Amino acid sequence: MNNSKNTIPIATALVALLAAPPTRSEEPQTLPEENTPEQGLPEENAPAQPLPEVTVLGTREANVPLSNVPSSISIVDREEIQKEQAVSNRIEDILSRQVPGFNPTNNGLRSIRGRTAQVFVNGVPVNEQLNATLGADLKLVRPDQLSGIEVSRGANSAYGFGSPGGIISLSTPRAQSEELELRTIVRESINPHRIGGSHQTSLYQSAAQIVGPFDYHLGGSIGFDGAEFDPDGNLALGFDGPAGVLNAKELLGAVDGSFGLDLGSYGSLRLTGTFDHVDLTEEFELEPGVYRETFGRLREFPAGEDTDSFRRAYTVNLSYENADVLGSQVKLEWLASEISSSFFNLGDPAVRFDTMSEYRGFRSSVTTPLEILLSGASITYGFDFFRNRLFTPAFSADTGELVMLFSPDATLDSYAPYGQLEVPIGDFVLSGGVRHEEYRGHVETGGVGLPGGIEGGDIDSFDLTLFNAGLVYHLNQQTDLYATFSQG
Repeated sequence: MNNSKNTIPIATALVALLAAPPTRSEEPQTLPEENTPEQGLPEENAPAQPLPEVTVLGTREANVPLSNVPSSISIVDREEIQKEQAVSNRIEDILSRQVPGFNPTNNGLRSIRGRTAQVFVNGVPVNEQLNATLGADLKLVRPDQLSGIEVSRGANSAYGFGSPGGIISLSTPRAQSEELELRTIVRESINPHRIGGSHQTSLYQSAAQIVGPFDYHLGGSIGFDGAEFDPDGNLALGFDGPAGVLNAKELLGAVDGSFGLDLGSYGSLRLTGTFDHVDLTEEFELEPGVYRETFGRLREFPAGEDTDSFRRAYTVNLSYENADVLGSQVKLEWLASEISSSFFNLGDPAVRFDTMSEYRGFRSSVTTPLEILLSGASITYGFDFFRNRLFTPAFSADTGELVMLFSPDATLDSYAPYGQLEVPIGDFVLSGGVRHEEYRGHVETGGVGLPGGIEGGDIDSFDLTLFNAGLVYHLNQQTDLYATFSQG
């Protein structure tokens, strides 16, 4: 099911006829444990505990109905993701067919309606504020690891600077049953235009269960990703590999986990995380074309060249929620992500580019009812802090000496209080808010005298204030009309 406001799923039948659909085996297995008085498990026919409602991206308040958000939002659930995987096992390809306006440009920049979009994995920001073209954000998890994708199109001031095009949120699964659930997915595909070298295979295995107040979901994936070829059997150009680099053959490994603890009246804790590692086993480099004469093409790295290129990444989200703290709903999150990579350019001279991109931060929200003013009215407010670091030095592949700084070692801190008001009036829902952000940063001294070298120092601080306002009219059960203004 694709739950979307004012969107129509794009037909993929023609693409499916032209592509080689991978074979797929998915076998959910349920292994019930014996019920004993000591375990205190429910009876066999007892219903599974329901999952909490999905938090909509357009607001910082939890459990808000989609119909109350004045924004164009698409939700691609697990069923739709599985259908799209018969055509392509790339998240960006799935979004291209499911989300109007999404554009996975070949320089790694994710955009919606031509503007940069923020990307989150389980609520953790993963795209680079200091360099938006790194292009690894949608490749940090595999489609088999996802429980759903949520996309909010248009500027979104609820999450601050860096989202003029919108927000893309990737979510991994949680446990849904008190019985042990095992899930196995095996995929295999080749390109019929070039069978040799296009082989792609993967195995995903997960286990999940709710055990009293504790729940867990743990999954792991391994695979091999062959090269991409066009219909003529030639190596395809572009950022087609899971590592977010030019076409290559890669060994893949990934882990996702979600662990929750219900503390009763004291709230709940949840830890979610992902880990991803990609080794490039065979690489190709771009051979430029000649204007109006020949097209550019890819060629294999010289035989015997072992570049040891890789990309490694992780995300972590530790959250605490309580539905009633002095009458208010509270959510606190500690967030972290890191992407490190090493890629080679076998030019003259040969150069190795190392990249380190990391986020550390804290996000908070408090939702307080305003029943004393108007039934159903509420205000959501909080404070966010993030530290974003980026460093990309380049070293000689022969000597290991620093030869240039593609990006100096830079750190940018952001501090942001915000407030958001929601007021229902009959069939209308009026909302509005403000977010003020202050930025401070520092650049380390490095590479002085080399290309890109810099004398370090503090970045001039700056600030901005973002406003939003929206109006939703519930015309009937099937139709909602809305108008919105938002900065991001």
